[in-house]
Amino acid sequence: MAIFGWFRKARPKVETPEMDLEQTLRSLVMAGLSKSDGLSPRYRPDIRSEEDFEARSADLPLVVVWGEHETSEGLAFSMSINAHLVETMLLEFVSSDDHWFRPVRNRVIEDLKSTSMAAMMNTIEATNAPPSAICQSLDMY
Repeated sequence: MAIFGWFRKARPKVETPEMDLEQTLRSLVMAGLSKSDGLSPRYRPDIRSEEDFEARSADLPLVVVWGEHETSEGLAFSMSINAHLVETMLLEFVSSDDHWFRPVRNRVIEDLKSTSMAAMMNTIEATNAPPSAICQSLDMY
């Protein structure tokens, strides 16, 4: 019987009102970002580093792909999420000194980065197109 101990039924995840509130805040921020700036990545060949991106973030879109270049292992690129835009949207719901501000901001940025990167990698795999071409095709719509 011990051999099958790993097969035990998983305990249901207990959701607390605080978890519900955090999820609601994240959903509101994501909905607002999708309306105001759009979630589609934009390629910016003029961005040279993460520091450069952060310094210019007030004038940049939400999801930026930059630094596309060939390496011995293939095409490489970077992707950044505009924390300034995330913070601005979050401020519509909570103040910056609210205990929810930092965790929700960080989670939204993390979610956007992982989702956007996964979508970009899947599209590269499916089309064999570079990120700059993928971003350009998204700008047409």
